[in-house]
Amino acid sequence: MAAEATRSTRLRDDADFRRYWWARTLSTTGTVITLIALPVLVYRLSGSAFLTALVSALEAAPYVIFGLFAGALSDRWNRRLLMVNADGSHRLTPWCTGRPPLSRA
Repeated sequence: MAAEATRSTRLRDDADFRRYWWARTLSTTGTVITLIALPVLVYRLSGSAFLTALVSALEAAPYVIFGLFAGALSDRWNRRLLMVNADGSHRLTPWCTGRPPLSRA
């Protein structure tokens, strides 16, 4: 039991782990905010429960469709490079779709 407590203390003191933890926390926070805000925005603009449900379903579709295959492929690739590229693609998507962040709706 004491060895487990010592191990977790060392992990908390590791600078690389702290950087990873903060980066992952910020990335996950942004993803969750988007998952909540987009359906709310659709409902406020359209007033349609159907369109709101459709947007929510379309947000989940890539995870359902590609999740299994992406997991198998990611086991074969460099995990650090994969995570950096995945988060980078999240940052580029709004620009590629013509809706940069903080633009007027």
